[in-house]
Parts: sequence; structure tokens; C-alpha cells
Amino acid sequence: MGFDFLLEVMEDPEALLDRYARLIGTITAKEYWAPGESGDRRIHWWRGRQARKELKPTFRKPGLYIWGCLDRPLYVGITRGSFDGRFKRYIWEEKSQCKLAELYEEALKVHGLDAFPAEVHQWYQKNHSGNARLRGAVVFAQEGIRDVWFYLLPHQEKEHIRALEKAVIPVAQKYNAARGYRSLLNVESVGRDHGRIT
Repeated sequence: MGFDFLLEVMEDPEALLDRYARLIGTITAKEYWAPGESGDRRIHWWRGRQARKELKPTFRKPGLYIWGCLDRPLYVGITRGSFDGRFKRYIWEEKSQCKLAELYEEALKVHGLDAFPAEVHQWYQKNHSGNARLRGAVVFAQEGIRDVWFYLLPHQEKEHIRALEKAVIPVAQKYNAARGYRSLLNVESVGRDHGRIT
């Protein structure tokens, strides 16, 4: 199951919901990726650097990606560049979302955005035009950063990538709502950055 599995039914929301649910069910039923394995698995964020080394061809591609925690999807995103470049904001940067969530986890669970020091807010204001991405770090901490994962769906046709993202986000939100999961970060951010934390 990959990008094309969803793309084939992109124009039919009910069929897309069914396939998205099957995709999430399949990837959450498998063990997490471990060094030496193929990339068709969820990858714990803290294994991201190792995965990037071992799965270089995949990380150099564009596509759709899903962030989640345990069996719960948290965010659906895209890159029309490469996963390697996009994941700088999630993992590679010193002040990436995952690293901040790990560093301030307990405080973020209690105080939310207010737990971040002023210098972190200032850095995000300067480099990312506000707090939208910091909200992602808060959600990762609240959900349990140790169990946060990502799943990559590479695809080369860039026009398909944006189109599928637009079709999948409402379907993915419906999936979460039906199971009592929190809203996707995409949906929580409606009105800020057009509903997407990119």
C-alpha cells in the first residue's frame, strides 16, 4: 500500500476513506522500522537520522507523509521537494519540533505553548513566521513523544502530490473523529497558514 493505492480513488471520498483506513490499519499493525529493514514501515522519529542514512533513495523523493503516535494519526503533509529537506523542521534542526517536544515534554503537557522559553518563541517567529510549528511540538509532547512516528509515501508526480493531500486531509480528519482521536494538526490549524503546518 502506497501513494498510488490512495491516488486511484482520490475522486471518491468514501472509497478514499476506506483505503486510508486500510492503510493506517496495515501500517499500525506492523512492527516499527528497525535498522537494516526496508522502508515500508512506520519510523520512530528518534530513528529518523538512521533511516535517512539507510533509506537515502526514499528520503530524496517527494511525496505524502503521515505523522502519528501509536495507532493515532496526527498530521498529513506533503513535500514537493524531498523528505530529507522537509524533515529538517521535524527532526534535523536543533530546534526541530520533535527535539523541542522531547526537551520540554512534561512542561508542554501542562502549560502548552507557554512552556517554551522566550528565545524559542523568538527563533520560530524569526525563522518560521510564528508559532504554527511550535503547536506541532506541543501535540507531539502531549501525545507522547517517544511513541511519535512518521510514514512516507513517495511519489514523483508533483501535481498528484498536492491534489492527493487536499483530498486526504478531510478524509483523515473524518477517520480520527470517528475513533475519538484528536483533530489532525492540519484541521486544528485552519485559519492559520490555510489549514496546513508545512
